Amino acid sequence: IIQAAFTLLCDASETLKKSNDGGDLMISATMSFASNWLTPRLPRFCNQHEEFNISIEASDQPINLARANIDVAIRYGEGGYDELYSQMLFTDLVTPVCTPKMAKKYSTPGELLHAPRVDYHWTGFNDRDPSWPKWFTAAGLPDRDLESSTIFSEEHMVLAEAIAGRGFALIGIVAAADAIQRGDLVCPFSVALKNRSYYFVCQQHVLNLQKVTAFRDWIINEAKRFDAFVEQHQEMQFENIQRSEDL
Repeated sequence: IIQAAFTLLCDASETLKKSNDGGDLMISATMSFASNWLTPRLPRFCNQHEEFNISIEASDQPINLARANIDVAIRYGEGGYDELYSQMLFTDLVTPVCTPKMAKKYSTPGELLHAPRVDYHWTGFNDRDPSWPKWFTAAGLPDRDLESSTIFSEEHMVLAEAIAGRGFALIGIVAAADAIQRGDLVCPFSVALKNRSYYFVCQQHVLNLQKVTAFRDWIINEAKRFDAFVEQHQEMQFENIQRSEDL
């Protein structure tokens, strides 16, 4: 009986091991990061690793990796993931973006006070996060009575409004990068707010699984490519960068 029980235990353990390092890679990320940054780049990973089936769980609510069927996560925060393996990918900078045409019409922060604006308040948004009043304060225009702006809960909606020419969007360059590269949007001002950072995280005991290692190495390389892209674009070399939480 003891031998039979031991055999069953070994079989169950082997089954679990195979499922954990099998062909399905489960990724958790915020709605914005998943739709605006990760998804456009993911085909490069899929082309390199056809052995994996990719599933993305997009949610702005942090998922408990110990309780969920998630292999890796991209967290948007300030670090401190003590019980997890973590690797910072990049820090986001928030600045107004608009169409090239609109940038010609409103060329100074003062003119932007009276321009149409759209705003993004995600789940968990609080007073420490970037906002129009904070950006105007950083630009040297504090305590202004701002005209109302349209607020969206999803960043891709804010991007769509800006690309359509319906206003300036106060948004992270991580989300706006592809639209900037295409020429749909520009960053007309040299003022930006330093926001939170993006981290690759996973449980310590899954770090050596082939699928986890492959994705970690790939996304770290993609983060380096993104940093190089930012450095090559003069309009994203902001002269005035201030921490959002300090304003």
